[in-house]
Amino acid sequence: MKIHGLVYIVVGAFLIVFSYYISSINENIDVQKFMLFIWFGVVFVVVGLVKMIANALSKPKIAKENFPHHQAKSRQNVQSGNVQHQGSLVKFCSKCGSAVRHFDNFCYKCGNRMFHRK
Repeated sequence: MKIHGLVYIVVGAFLIVFSYYISSINENIDVQKFMLFIWFGVVFVVVGLVKMIANALSKPKIAKENFPHHQAKSRQNVQSGNVQHQGSLVKFCSKCGSAVRHFDNFCYKCGNRMFHRK
């Protein structure tokens, strides 16, 4: 299971703020005693930022022209039904023209009932 970078950032920020808060409300406790927790918080924030940046840079850019439903289609082609789409079957709603998955029973945009061909 992968942990999202934002989780690391939130946990790290919580560690930093909570450690500093605990050391500041009690005058008998020195901030130096909580420095280990503050540094762990900083490390968590940095790891979270690195994960988010790496994730954003590693996502492949997909050209819109590779998707049939992004190309201009006449109303007749949209109503006619099925188009092969990267290994899965894509259908188009006959009412609004939105691309829907071949196993959907209703259009997610307008709610029109989708009929399956057998």
